[in-house]
Amino acid sequence: TLAGTAGKQLLRHASVTKKMRYYPMGLVCTAVIDPAFDISAYSFAAQSIIAPCAGMVVVWNVLLAPFTLDERLTFSRKVGAFLICAGTICVGLFGNHEEVDRTVDEYIELFARPAACIYY
Repeated sequence: TLAGTAGKQLLRHASVTKKMRYYPMGLVCTAVIDPAFDISAYSFAAQSIIAPCAGMVVVWNVLLAPFTLDERLTFSRKVGAFLICAGTICVGLFGNHEEVDRTVDEYIELFARPAACIYY
């Protein structure tokens, strides 16, 4: 999430200062480096644990923006960051920690169910 935070900070900095050279760096961090780290993280833990941690990028941005972008840390941003942290901790404590190995045929069967077809 730190690469995603750096990318979002660079994009915001480019937008505020109108310095276009920061856009490509922000996009690379956000669209290339961060997803690569996310993909590698899924090999270490169950998706139910890793996916909620992606929300931590918001917390890092809320905490770093006052120092890096001179933005104000408002009460609602503090509450939002706290709720994200609490939710991430709860998922880590109470979430499903088992990883299920499925074959391609099992995934096709799951996604072909009527409920899945309606959802997608």
